[in-house]
Amino acid sequence: MNRFLPLFFFCLGAAVMAQEPVPQPMEPALSEVFPVVGSPEGVRMGATVIMGEGILLEKGTLLRTIYAKPLVQDRDVQVVKSKKQMEDSFTRNNKLAKPEDAMSPKDRALYERSKNTVWVEPSLFLEALKNTHTQALTLSVVDPKSNEIIGVPLRFYEGMLVAESPRGLTVLSVDTKERAAQIGIRAGDLIGSVQGEPTGGSAATFISLMEKAQRKSGTSRVEIKIGLQRGDTPVEVCIKGSVSLNNSFF
Repeated sequence: MNRFLPLFFFCLGAAVMAQEPVPQPMEPALSEVFPVVGSPEGVRMGATVIMGEGILLEKGTLLRTIYAKPLVQDRDVQVVKSKKQMEDSFTRNNKLAKPEDAMSPKDRALYERSKNTVWVEPSLFLEALKNTHTQALTLSVVDPKSNEIIGVPLRFYEGMLVAESPRGLTVLSVDTKERAAQIGIRAGDLIGSVQGEPTGGSAATFISLMEKAQRKSGTSRVEIKIGLQRGDTPVEVCIKGSVSLNNSFF
């Protein structure tokens, strides 16, 4: 396990980020609210949070680093793709080449190193988050179930960072341009129910209830009611069901 300072790689050079949408800043800033804690092994999640597409990052998950997936120029992809198709023409195994295939050995080593670096202090991780709205990034973590390193896109469900806390399921930050903010959800809100069914302060239950409501919505795009607690005031907001729930970059 690498124990040097985390390397905040963007894998530039051969990599060009024009094909990825640019993420948006969150309010409040992620560096102020993202729940992380220190441990002898490195920085871990301090609470279970909901990422884009309803992916859960569980409390205690060991964080590796933040990196940009390599996106090479179209002409480089075509060169690699054409080469692969020529080599595989007799087997008819014409698969689209991965962007990494067009990277130099040096760039590939940099890319792999960025995924395997360990954050040694929460402050270093949070400092890196201050600049992560400049491009689309991925957070590499150690999967607590398989113990393998996996990449999780650093974006959030419906444009809001939601975490489990002693107070309940808490909205820590929102993207003011995405659906959560547009329907009236604010940082500090507690998510108590979906369609009248309680979340019990559980991120997994919230996602399950949203998916259940989404399935019932079908193509009719019915309104999904989300019950919030804002201070001492109960608040209800509605989000339109869709074929695929939106997820946003932060």
